[in-house]
Amino acid sequence: MAEEIIDITGFSFDGAGIGHLHSGRALFVPGAIPGDKAAVVIRREGRGRLSADLVRILAPAPGRARPECPLFGRCGGCQLQHIDYATQAALKGQIVADALRSVGGIDAAVLVHQAENPWFYRNRGQFPVAFSGGRLIVGLFGEKSHKVVPIAGECRLFHPKIIELLKAVQDMLPAGAVKYLCPSLRHVAIRINGAGDELLLTFIMRRREERAAAILTELAAPLKEKVPQLAGVTLNINPHEGGEVFGSHEELLWGKSAISHTFMAKNFMLSSRSFFQNNYFMAEKMFSSLKSLLPKVPLLIDAYAGVGVIGSILADMAKEVISIEENAAAVADGRLAVKNNNLAAKQHFICGKSEVEIPKMNLPAGALLLVDPPRGGVDKALWESIAATSLAQIAYISCNPGTLARDLKILQAMGFCLEHISAYDLFPETVHIETVAILSRETSY
Repeated sequence: MAEEIIDITGFSFDGAGIGHLHSGRALFVPGAIPGDKAAVVIRREGRGRLSADLVRILAPAPGRARPECPLFGRCGGCQLQHIDYATQAALKGQIVADALRSVGGIDAAVLVHQAENPWFYRNRGQFPVAFSGGRLIVGLFGEKSHKVVPIAGECRLFHPKIIELLKAVQDMLPAGAVKYLCPSLRHVAIRINGAGDELLLTFIMRRREERAAAILTELAAPLKEKVPQLAGVTLNINPHEGGEVFGSHEELLWGKSAISHTFMAKNFMLSSRSFFQNNYFMAEKMFSSLKSLLPKVPLLIDAYAGVGVIGSILADMAKEVISIEENAAAVADGRLAVKNNNLAAKQHFICGKSEVEIPKMNLPAGALLLVDPPRGGVDKALWESIAATSLAQIAYISCNPGTLARDLKILQAMGFCLEHISAYDLFPETVHIETVAILSRETSY
């Protein structure tokens, strides 16, 4: 097909450069960045947009950088290593601002708080596995594929101890043992605490098999000798196909089933499935800023609470904290954390849905709702449940600019005004960004 020469003037939420054909139609070019002049070949139209392959850069943008990882472009873990870090942060701010404007009808400048170190920040990983020639291969899925790209010894995103343990698992598993794991073993998950002195290793299998469980248990001792920070090995069973990595059944094979983590003077136990922000350093910066922006309140409602981490961290700015979570296991872990942090008199858990529980409450004047939802955003039923209440303050932590913008539009229709918005780069070298929004409204209830 014929080449097109285009100037790249924009940047999409998934990391593609955007240029325009002579007809004015937008063209999305993965690998291109604003400021590039590029030769491209149009390849396909799908999901309402026209895409092209980048053939060569004729004139590079000032923000271009040489990728530091030899796997960049093959592995799907990073999307932005070809862009220098300051430019990455600016582009992410523009992604948030574009979503606010196009989806939410909101014009706002978005300050992006940058990471001091854009490398080695991820404190947990879920690594898919493959089997080839009688060997175990552990890594990440390739870009837009389900082919496993081995990353042991190469990846610069994860804490070095995670990669060290991942490589040890791959190298130390006896060749004769692999046949007992194939094809049931699906993922290897590893997480590390903030002090860097405890690692938790989890094997995720489609079904429990005695021989496989015995092999993985026997592997623990030599792994501990190789990586002294290893504190526990667990086995998780997930028979279901789909996007969920973990299943509901998990058992301890060796050591302990959760590692201890101190964060902002609070103590938590992290099991394989416990949610915690993937970047401890930037999470602390984000939560510290949030605390400085919020007033003292009589009641903090911590929706989508998980184990109640944010509620515990913000507890000293509220007379009472109610953490609402529908997962019973997370509620049990949260109550233990509350006890360990001497917050039992202040922070309380409700096991249920926020949209069901909040309307039952007698909300005092000045109550604050905190939401930190998954990428799909807040369930519309939650917004409907607070429409006729006296709730007048909301703090929203988002990992998806598109659903954040959608929800802010809904809240504005309910009378809320956007008081503050800023972004925090918890995921350098990737397209992901965390955003904090604070809203308030006048009520007559």
